[in-house]
Amino acid sequence: MKVAKIDNLDFEKGNDFCDYVGHELGDKIFLQLIDSKGEKLEYQIEKTILNND
Repeated sequence: MKVAKIDNLDFEKGNDFCDYVGHELGDKIFLQLIDSKGEKLEYQIEKTILNND
């Protein structure tokens, strides 16, 4: 799989790893992946707090 987008960073249109390093992630993250067949998969990931009680 290949990462195509993280939030507003588009790795297919010029953004690169250096842009990601300086990117501040929020509570919700948009992630777009491209699988081995070229199909785009999109995910919305939400930050949660784990409780170890």
